[in-house]
Amino acid sequence: MGDHLKNTREWIRHSSNKDDGNNAEKTHFFGHHEEEDHEHMLFTKEELTNPKELAKAMKVKIPLYVPIFNWIKSYSKEDLIGDILSSITVATMLVPQGLAYAVLAGLPAIYGLYSGWLPLVIYSFMGGCKQLAVGPEALLSVLLGSILGGYTTPPEDMSLNDYLVSIALTLALLVGIVSFLFGICQFGFLGGILSRWVLSGFINAVALIIAISQLDSLLGVRTGGGHTSDNSTHHGSTSTSTSTSISGSMSEVLTAETTHHPGPYEKFWTAITNLQDSDKTTVILSAGCIVFLVGMRFFKQLLVRKMGWKNAKYIPEILLTVILTCLITAIFGLDRECVTSEHDENKCIEQGSGVSVLRYVKGGFPSVGFPSFQANTIQELLPQAFLIVIVGFVEATAVSKGLATKHNYQINSNRELVAFGVANILGSIFGSYPVFSSIPRTSIQDMAGSRTCLSGFITSCLLLITCLFLTRLFYYLPYCAMASIIFVAAFGLIEVHEAMFLWKTRSWGDLIQFSIALLATFIFEVEVGILISVGMCIFLVLKHSSSPHVYSVLGRVPGTNRFKDVAKFPEAEPIEGILLVRIDEVLYFANIGQFKQLLSEIERMMDRSTNVTGSGSTPLQSIIINVVNIPVMDASALLTIEEMVTAYHKRNVKVAFVQMSEKIKESFKQSGLYDIVTPQYIFDSNYEAVSFLEQSINYSNNNDSRQVNLNMPQSDQSYDDLNNNEVGGFDQPSSSSSSRFNNQNFLNKNNDNNNNDSNINDDDYQNSYNNNNNNNNNGGGAILSDGLKLEDYSEPESDEFIQSSNQKSKK
Repeated sequence: MGDHLKNTREWIRHSSNKDDGNNAEKTHFFGHHEEEDHEHMLFTKEELTNPKELAKAMKVKIPLYVPIFNWIKSYSKEDLIGDILSSITVATMLVPQGLAYAVLAGLPAIYGLYSGWLPLVIYSFMGGCKQLAVGPEALLSVLLGSILGGYTTPPEDMSLNDYLVSIALTLALLVGIVSFLFGICQFGFLGGILSRWVLSGFINAVALIIAISQLDSLLGVRTGGGHTSDNSTHHGSTSTSTSTSISGSMSEVLTAETTHHPGPYEKFWTAITNLQDSDKTTVILSAGCIVFLVGMRFFKQLLVRKMGWKNAKYIPEILLTVILTCLITAIFGLDRECVTSEHDENKCIEQGSGVSVLRYVKGGFPSVGFPSFQANTIQELLPQAFLIVIVGFVEATAVSKGLATKHNYQINSNRELVAFGVANILGSIFGSYPVFSSIPRTSIQDMAGSRTCLSGFITSCLLLITCLFLTRLFYYLPYCAMASIIFVAAFGLIEVHEAMFLWKTRSWGDLIQFSIALLATFIFEVEVGILISVGMCIFLVLKHSSSPHVYSVLGRVPGTNRFKDVAKFPEAEPIEGILLVRIDEVLYFANIGQFKQLLSEIERMMDRSTNVTGSGSTPLQSIIINVVNIPVMDASALLTIEEMVTAYHKRNVKVAFVQMSEKIKESFKQSGLYDIVTPQYIFDSNYEAVSFLEQSINYSNNNDSRQVNLNMPQSDQSYDDLNNNEVGGFDQPSSSSSSRFNNQNFLNKNNDNNNNDSNINDDDYQNSYNNNNNNNNNGGGAILSDGLKLEDYSEPESDEFIQSSNQKSKK
């Protein structure tokens, strides 16, 4: 595909300069882009070994991977205004969401803010999507929480919180490395590996899991007695110490005694059966938060549509929820009583009824430290890192490409992988857990008027200010308020319309994929759901590629020299003794065996049809393979085709190739297949190949009693030894690149029945060809008998050509 796009760009660039006497520059949508010529490799071997070439390459390629060097030159005041407004809007949403998503992931709340800081800075320099909001989000947070649920036994010299933080940062480092290597190795196609319906089923299941995981916090159901607020140090710095109240579902992750990680249905059942233990104040506050969040969405739409207030969409309902719940809890004293632990002064045990609150979140600048890199931990987390990269990148690709189309700019998937990789690698050193993009915040950032990636940088600055100076303001933030934010966001991920669309269109296969992904993810662990979903997509891709519509059998449209797919054009007639096949997909190891089998099946069907009808049709003598749609073949395909051609030659069946690209021809030459086929059996058009081989069949049919050496190419011996009874110019390979001209010259001379200067040495062959050319009932040479000559270069696809051909045939 890359070669086709490059050729298209070259053609458009060439055409844009035609008839341009003033050298005026013309703009095309597919115009030439300098960076596209350098995207296949970061640095070539020549560049790495030559300092001068390396310096030149760096000047060209560094701006490709750090786009800020390109767009900052044209940055305007209007861009700055839009970026500032959008960054403030997103920051008001990201701060409470970051705190909530860190709790959802099973980590101290401050790490949600750390995860939204440095990755945003890195992406603003290296990212290509101008409106993409990078940072913590619900889907990856619940995946991380599911992974951390398996790590409940910390080392003796480390607290459970520190242990979980260490695991999360190591996972972020691995995610960054995997993403970076995927980008460098051009694995951007992974953005399309997951079927839309499989991904939709997985996301719907995760949304339900997220919603159910918040029921304990929403209802105030407490398991395991009193809750603690841990003010101990995290990430190796007193400045980053934090407190977190372990409530509801969090206790299942952070309690060392917990050995079983319950599934969503178990959590749902536990919450329902413990309703009598729920806290009334918490339930009322949770219900109020949910109603407020949902109601504000409808209210903003009402203001925009009915009252015409377009700026209503910027009302930060999430920030308002945080502010109001903090004020209500503090003013009315709704928080639970906190008693300092006798064994640890840093721990605060909550007692009595009331609302569990976040309490102390001592932020500060995150300490710098390289994540733990133990071999056994790496081995355990590496598969999870691959899954997170695939899921996160698929989600990011879906939204970023949509925005690029909307705002008319281009996104390179490979460079996006590199940007996400660097963001996670550096972020893990500064306390960030794995992050990609957030769809809700991206939508808000786009609507708020973001113009460039600088909006993400400004957002990160506001987030850092919050970490340094404003974390104490969240002392009275209720866990039920954060759970409400997550709960509403989770239901925003549910896509019921996707399932309705599949049902309406009766797409049962896609509906089955959707259902399998949903049920597997919901019933089993999230990791198992990912494995099943990705595995199912890989299976479907391999199944499609190994048994695709890899070929089309072509027949002749009567009265023309056009050849059409017989499945789509029933009027197309079979070619006597010739099978014309066009390969419609790339041949490689997964489908070349299927193509070989398909040719055998077609041949058997042709033989069976001949025997049943008793038509006495000419048996298969030639196979023409049109390879116009194939840009490249791998070694498996080349070797299998070589075996096929050799087998057909042993049966005296000729094999010709049509419209072969230079790249395929070079592969044929390197593999030795070019010498087996021989140059004279490589044609530029279906018409040339069919005409050439038809005359070979006609000559052979009229000279059955004579010994004729027309059957196969003689690639391993000299053609000078052929006797005078053989066709002098027919099977003789060209000594230069003009073999096609020799074949065409042969046909052109034989089209003229009165041409006495023909170079054909066999008079009997000339007479038999002339007789066949004047007899339309013999089956061969139908095109020539319609009065069409090879030098007739009318456009075969045009209506005028068809009409003129029909008129000739009537005459």
